[in-house]
Amino acid sequence: TKFRVPGDPVAGTGWLDENPGDRRMLMASGPFTMAVGDTNQTVVSVIAALGSDRLSSVSVLKFYDRFAQEAFDNLFELPKAPPSPALQATPFSGEILLNWGFEQAAVEDVEQFEDKGFLFEGYNLYQLPSAGADISQGIKLATYDLVNEATVITQEEFDDDSGLILELPVQQGKNTGLQRFQMITTDQFREKPLADGQEYYFGITAYSYNPDPDATIKSLESPVTVVSVVPQTLKPGVRLSQAGGDTLQVVHEGPGDGNVVPMVVDATKLTGDNYSVTFNDGGTWNLLNSSQGDTVLKNQANQSGDDNYLVVDGMLVKVIGPPPGINSIVELNPNTFEVADPNLWASLNNYGRSQEWPTIVITGTSTTNLSDVDRFGLMSPKDYDIIFTEDDSTLLWDYFTDAVLKDATTGEPQFAPFTFWRIDLDGTRTRLPVTILDSDEDGTWNRVWDGVYGPAFEPLYVYDNAAYDPALVDDYIAADNGTANPGYGPWGVNYPAVNRFTIGMYIDVDGYASPDQLDEDGYFLGPPAPGEYIRVITNKPNSPADTYTFSSQSPTSSKDLALQDVEKINVFPNPYYGFHRAEENRFQRYVTFNHLPQKATMRVFTIAGDLVRTLEKDDETQFARWDLQNENQLPVASGMYLVHIDMPDLGVEKVLKVAVIREEQFLPNF
Repeated sequence: TKFRVPGDPVAGTGWLDENPGDRRMLMASGPFTMAVGDTNQTVVSVIAALGSDRLSSVSVLKFYDRFAQEAFDNLFELPKAPPSPALQATPFSGEILLNWGFEQAAVEDVEQFEDKGFLFEGYNLYQLPSAGADISQGIKLATYDLVNEATVITQEEFDDDSGLILELPVQQGKNTGLQRFQMITTDQFREKPLADGQEYYFGITAYSYNPDPDATIKSLESPVTVVSVVPQTLKPGVRLSQAGGDTLQVVHEGPGDGNVVPMVVDATKLTGDNYSVTFNDGGTWNLLNSSQGDTVLKNQANQSGDDNYLVVDGMLVKVIGPPPGINSIVELNPNTFEVADPNLWASLNNYGRSQEWPTIVITGTSTTNLSDVDRFGLMSPKDYDIIFTEDDSTLLWDYFTDAVLKDATTGEPQFAPFTFWRIDLDGTRTRLPVTILDSDEDGTWNRVWDGVYGPAFEPLYVYDNAAYDPALVDDYIAADNGTANPGYGPWGVNYPAVNRFTIGMYIDVDGYASPDQLDEDGYFLGPPAPGEYIRVITNKPNSPADTYTFSSQSPTSSKDLALQDVEKINVFPNPYYGFHRAEENRFQRYVTFNHLPQKATMRVFTIAGDLVRTLEKDDETQFARWDLQNENQLPVASGMYLVHIDMPDLGVEKVLKVAVIREEQFLPNF
């Protein structure tokens, strides 16, 4: 060894220094050779650590040394925490709305943060005891994090209680999904409802996550953004036109089957302007203030309908894309033909069988690689036509082998009396191949088959793989007569490699009658007549052809309303009993006047009519304080006082009575 007593005192192993005394250590580096003019840079780290005892301090010292070593290894290019989020607070009576999603650029800076392996993960919301308090002194109100594999984030930390370096949680994510506003109604420090007129402090941070299992630090939290806010009623003369939680009426123009839900979050910030939601070619959307000609949100991607939207102009505008799948099935040129109840689609199992045994069932329950696939979703946004014909029109192929199915009696190829077509958004029609699930493997299409699940028809499957590889249907499209091989088989060869899109159908072409084919009213679900056809219409996504428009209603205000609010002017606490909970120390005594207009002069008199104090107010707040001192900055005596309030802008006056009961005075100097 190069050092004396190199053992591990924490583990108690090796050569340990067991004799008390002063220890000095001198370390040298080298030897090394330097030519004239050479330079050598030496980097030194000085580390101090204090644990719960002498051995714990050694563990902490080694722990800190790892951070110093990582800093050196990375040339002191250390990872940064995410930017601090912007935070906005709106006071209401007994409530405070906190909003950290009101500015798109600031939100993107935070949520698109990436630095040296650290990625944005979530937000922490705190209530703090004061404006300058650290988050360790606060109470965490909520965590909103991304939905991913990162929930509780742990890393090695020094534990004060045990004196050990332990793997401890540093972030408590719950996969809640992101949300950017919250209404606060409770003072968590006192576990009581928020009190009007009292100042509260709240903070927001953003934190990141490094998924590298070898990283010493797994999460970094931004500096806290703090706001102070006082719950209060609306300013004198102001009335809200809408309430939080209201949904604005929307007008939609365009072919899309989506939706836009503008919800009022902060009614005090509604503009009263007209708005429109438009869409870009890439599927993103914009929110335009049509009245101002200003795009307030740009290139937004979320169309899920969750709460992960920005709050702008007092609104949370949810743009919702339609779920992929069938919107409706319509019959064109109907005769005696009926389609399965659309309400049954979601419950169809066993390849589409249902208790109603309809003539035709459109299903999406087929699988790829024996795993569930949303076949209805793969259909969107295309539509499909099933056209019934006078003569057999479509050659049938075996689902398993791609072999042509043969008539059991004649041995001739089997055909079906219909054609199947895909209709693209631009109106292009493409004829699609059809196969039969030859369940009994007899090489023929059995229109009545006593199968595993009871009497049924061997189902037909229509393939539309054009979304994955158009070449797979090129030959069939070229023939355009229903006789070309689909080219997907045989089973077990191409099946796992090709993502199949199938639509299963049961068709009673011959009108085979049985009790199972009668509806609850005894009506026979007979065969379709030639010339009839079904159109399967799928949900259409929002597109540049869609526009959603709506308007908000801004708050109103007037002098007449302000005059009505004069009667609300009051003072609290009244009577004043020595102190109240909002006072921070014995040198800070006061009562508060509320519901005041911008300009007001308050003159405090004794019952005898002597002027005690004159207070001037000229600001936006509705509050004003009297520090219970006279004009000479001396505490007033206990007693009853009259307060004359002059409001020149409104042309009115008001008189209040205030009872003051002072605590016993102890003068430190006399």
